[in-house]
Amino acid sequence: MNEEYKKCPYCQEYINIRAKKCKHCGEWLIPKENSKAYREEIIKKIANFQHIANIIWLVIAILQILSIILIIAGIWNLIAIISKWKLPKRILERDVFLPSEYESITGLIIILVVNLLLGGVLGVVLVGFDFYIRGLVLDNRNLFTE
Repeated sequence: MNEEYKKCPYCQEYINIRAKKCKHCGEWLIPKENSKAYREEIIKKIANFQHIANIIWLVIAILQILSIILIIAGIWNLIAIISKWKLPKRILERDVFLPSEYESITGLIIILVVNLLLGGVLGVVLVGFDFYIRGLVLDNRNLFTE
């Protein structure tokens, strides 16, 4: 075969090297990053991370409330997690307004400072996880507008 043809990765028939769709099997020849399955995988990953973070924050808040010294951080974390509890569902629903809610880092900085001063190392580590989730949402904001 000459250099202007390649094999379709799905049916192994020869197709034009610039083809976007196989004329034999009808499969789209798009990169994995652009496939619907890949986009769904990213959305589920973000939702799962947010769900895990919510549960850990809830446990931290309860433990902090139970210990008298850390009650302020515990109450603060409890209030913060109540406001985030529906985020995994909204992520899976691809709420178009969701990425804008992740843009500000003010809330994360406040939670970081409160946990740094009153909450201990676990709270600080979890704020780092929240920053990671924030980055995933903002880096994939296009998935929420499809």
